[in-house]
This record gives sequence, structure tokens and C-alpha cells, in this order.
Amino acid sequence: MIAISKHFKQDPASPGKVFDTRKGEWLDINNTHARVLVYEDMVKTWFLEVAKYLTMFVGQKFMVDNEEFDPNEAGFVILQIATSYIEGKQQYVLGCSSMGLSKDISVKGMKKIFNINEREANDFYDQVRCGLFHDGITRKKVWLHNDFEPLEFTSNNIKVSPNKFLSVIEEDFNDYINRLKAGNDDDLINNFNKIWNEKH
Repeated sequence: MIAISKHFKQDPASPGKVFDTRKGEWLDINNTHARVLVYEDMVKTWFLEVAKYLTMFVGQKFMVDNEEFDPNEAGFVILQIATSYIEGKQQYVLGCSSMGLSKDISVKGMKKIFNINEREANDFYDQVRCGLFHDGITRKKVWLHNDFEPLEFTSNNIKVSPNKFLSVIEEDFNDYINRLKAGNDDDLINNFNKIWNEKH
């Protein structure tokens, strides 16, 4: 069997089923509840919890390959993981692939999650998101420090606390999963299933 998330596996010979390794039971992947469980497990265990793990050791130092490693240096990686969530999740919310619409989808997600305006969301997309994913580092307006607020915009800079930014993302993710599990928002569920069917 092949892992499709930390706790779910799939047998290529039975593509319509997934095995929950925690409960020891097979689930029908065509069922929305099963899909939500797998999606939750993918995002949480392979991405957000990995980023969260890096935040747990701030202030401690380790030796890695005979060189001192300070977890504060993980800020860019934490921010990159957290930022990648925004566009991915927003596709499921809108029921619309971001193919050719990456900026539009990401900006909508940023505005909703962080309650910022269009100009700020566009600036974040250019300076943080595109910097990290196209240049391998944030661009010149961006300052990182965990003493900052999760996200602050000044006249010339974008200030980000990677750890606090991640916490906001985790809250948004948990809220989204809880709304899906509640099962009382047909549009939210239909959009989720539309993207699931396109991506999986």
C-alpha cells in the first residue's frame, strides 16, 4: 500500500478505498467525510505540523554536521510552508483551480485569512509568496522577526513573525476543516469535492 497522507494508505488495486491506519478500517474515498479526513491529514501532518515542529525549539541551539543550528534560522522555511497553504486551501474554498489564476486566488485567500486590503494582499503576493517560490528568498521589503505581529504593513516594509503567521494559518485551517465536517454548507462541500475530483 502507498501512503497518501501520514495516517491513510491506498492500495493501487483498490483506488476507491483508503485505509485508516489509526482505526484499522477501510473508507470509501468517494465519501466526502473520508475525503475531508484525508485532506486534513495531508495538510496537517505533512506540512503544518512540520512547520510547527520547527517553532518549538526557538531559543535552543543544536549541532548539525559540526555546525551550530539555531531554530530561529528556520523562519523562511516556516513562512514558505505556511504561505503554500493559502493558495492550496483557497482553491478548495472557491471550487476553482488556480491554474493561470495563482495571483487572484492567493490574494483572495490572504484578504480573507488576514483581513487585509487588496493593496496589502498584492504586496504580500509579490514580496513574500513570489519571492519564496520564485527567488528562493523573500524580496527586499520583507523583514522577519518573531517579535513582530503575525503580519504588519508599514509604508516601506512588510514585517512578518513566521511563528505567529503560522498560528493564524493553523487557526484558519482548523476552522475550515470544522466547517466541512459540520456538513451544513452545501456550497463549501460542493466546491471542496470539485477540487478534490480535479486533483486526486
